Amino acid sequence: MSLSDQTLSIADFRRLGAFELYHEAEVKAFVAGKDIAADAAAQEEISDDLCFRLGDMFASPTKFPRLLWLARRPGLLPEQLVRQFAFEVASECLNRLSKEGVLSDIRLTAGIAAVKAHLKGERHVRSLEPLHRAAVQARLDHQEHACERASDGCHAVEAALDPSAYEAAAETAYAFLGLFDDTESEAWIRTCLRELIQNAD
Repeated sequence: MSLSDQTLSIADFRRLGAFELYHEAEVKAFVAGKDIAADAAAQEEISDDLCFRLGDMFASPTKFPRLLWLARRPGLLPEQLVRQFAFEVASECLNRLSKEGVLSDIRLTAGIAAVKAHLKGERHVRSLEPLHRAAVQARLDHQEHACERASDGCHAVEAALDPSAYEAAAETAYAFLGLFDDTESEAWIRTCLRELIQNAD
């Protein structure tokens, strides 16, 4: 069974802690991209057996932070996939900021190259630590020179180098959305995550 065809039940949502944030009826509305009133939510009872396809869920028009919350849960998506997502998003950040003439830093280029090598199995995750520290220093350097947009770009690469692939995926995505707050950019990042899931075995 492909990753996209795997299912997530209401019981799985409960195990993941989703109901600490959302009412059960809100979770039922999840794949439809709806936000429902609390009084309507209180009237709904949902069976733990209700299931959603992962492919449908991550293709839904629901608020993207909800999808990131799911992607951040260890074990829901493969670690390699979420690390690849972080790599794709951080690379896109660097490419866009470079075209803007805002950011060009060899420390970040080296960091992205290290993540790529890790994805190919050429580097252990622990070997990313010096590159992570370098990206942190790059962010601090740009902050010191009051280059906020460049600093935020550094943060995207710093996040992609996080030893936890799940944290890397979520934090890199948040950095991207903070830098590029427009409809086209959100559509790009949604498509990036959705296609990785659809193409996974």
